[in-house]
Amino acid sequence: MRYSRGDDIESIKGEVRSLLPVREKMTKHSDLLETGEGSYRFQFEDIRQDHFVHWLWWLAFALSLDMGREYIQRSLKLLRNAGKDELFDAIAVALGDAGRPVSTEVLYRQYLPLMEAIASPSGRPGLVKEFLDGWPRWS
Repeated sequence: MRYSRGDDIESIKGEVRSLLPVREKMTKHSDLLETGEGSYRFQFEDIRQDHFVHWLWWLAFALSLDMGREYIQRSLKLLRNAGKDELFDAIAVALGDAGRPVSTEVLYRQYLPLMEAIASPSGRPGLVKEFLDGWPRWS
C-alpha cells in the first residue's frame, strides 16, 4: 500500500524479499497435506485471473527492486504455471526461464494486447499505451 500511495519503491523491498521464503514454506507444508485435504490448496495456487495479476505484480516488483536472478527463478518455480498461459510464459522466458514449456494461448483475453506488445518489439510502446488507455474496457 505504501508504494500505491506514492512512497519510494525501495520502501517495500523488505516485504518483497520476505514474500519468497514465506511462499516456499507455505508450498512445502501444502505438499505434505493428505490427498483429500490437498485439493483445497488449488483454489489459492491455480492460475485464476486474480492470482495471475498478483503474480505479475510480484515479479514486476522483484525485477524493479533488483531482487536478483535466483529470487526470480525461485519465484517462477514456485508459481507452477509453466505452459499454461502464453503471456506469462513469455514474461518468464524474458526473465531467464529459458527451458520453460511455453503455451500458445493467452488465457485471459483482456491481456491479449500485452502479448501482442511483447511479440512486437518495434510496436511495443504504442501497443502498451493502447492497452493502458483502454484498460477500463479490458478489465
